[in-house]
Amino acid sequence: MNTATISGLVSSRLNEGGTPTFYPYPEILAAVNEGQRLFCVLTLALEKQFPLLILANTTFLHLLPTVPDYLAPLRLTDTSSGAKVRPATFAELWARDAAWPATIGPLTRYVAAGADLVALYAQSAVPAQLMLQYAASPPLLVVGTDVPAIPPEYHQELVNYGIYRLRMVEGGAEFAATLPLLEHFLAGAQEYGDYMRARNVAAGYDTLPFELALFDRSRLVGKSKKK
Repeated sequence: MNTATISGLVSSRLNEGGTPTFYPYPEILAAVNEGQRLFCVLTLALEKQFPLLILANTTFLHLLPTVPDYLAPLRLTDTSSGAKVRPATFAELWARDAAWPATIGPLTRYVAAGADLVALYAQSAVPAQLMLQYAASPPLLVVGTDVPAIPPEYHQELVNYGIYRLRMVEGGAEFAATLPLLEHFLAGAQEYGDYMRARNVAAGYDTLPFELALFDRSRLVGKSKKK
């Protein structure tokens, strides 16, 4: 489905007859885009590469200014040697080297923290070229011919999420009636996230999708958990 089809389905199922009245088209489009972003955050569905030029004596860098669609690292490779830069934690780096933020040497470890902060160990004495393989956020859906970046079999979940998100502002019974649509959206994200998790494990990637199967969704979808 393209954006026009998805937005039209959202509008018609909101009982607007396909012509937005109570919900303007920009609000419908914003809800659909939000659903696609959330789907990609939960599943790490999109994968991209970006070459990073690391200046000499660099320990910390932020990725979003140069990689604006960055979500999470999948693999970092030193292109000069072809060696993988292995993920670590700050605790591991402090245990390995008490002076690690100022250590000069081969780049062997990295730490991903927060939204886009990356710490490198060790500092390179000369500029270094790295290849970042990362999970990306999807491009915005803008015009009717735009097609969502997630797999086609999950485009219906954008309709489900769009209806849920728009009815949220009404509250009460109208909002409660859409909670099964949120559950359906999350079930779809769980299904695809499980596939991506198995794929990322097989590929030796550093980051796995959020494990929705272990997340208690009862409060979100209005169901009480049986004991």
